[in-house]
Amino acid sequence: MGFVPKIQETIQTTICNLKGKEPENRKKDVVYGIQCQTCDQWYIGETCQRIEDRLKQHKRAVRKKSTENGIYEHIRQNKGHRIDWESMRILHKESHWRRRKIGESIFIDVLNPMNQLENIMNLDRGRAMHSCWKTFYHDVKNAISPLLGGKPDIAKDDEPA
Repeated sequence: MGFVPKIQETIQTTICNLKGKEPENRKKDVVYGIQCQTCDQWYIGETCQRIEDRLKQHKRAVRKKSTENGIYEHIRQNKGHRIDWESMRILHKESHWRRRKIGESIFIDVLNPMNQLENIMNLDRGRAMHSCWKTFYHDVKNAISPLLGGKPDIAKDDEPA
């Protein structure tokens, strides 16, 4: 068996991939969740930016008391509540913005199945979703539950109608 390297390719570059894994806070094009450590509600968001930059923006909005930010509004309406910034979880990675927006909306619906905004910190529900997506909610809930610190739900009886 022969080895014919391509331009700029050596045996070392072919065998050894020394590039390390990208740290979570440097990832971009993601759907993410941030938890309130007092009541366990989640904020679900999406960004094309590095997640560390987006978290800085959320923290700045809280410092500046921006009523356009769901995290600040949660703190304002619930005195004494604290955000667990370290609880940030990446729920999904998607480079295409429309699919990322759809993902965000599905995660919001899955965590908030009664079509109210009481179980999450988001100010809105994201994009309006066709009811055909609800077929997958149980599977999505089971997939993200471990990411959010919960156990998968085996029964399908709490799916949204």
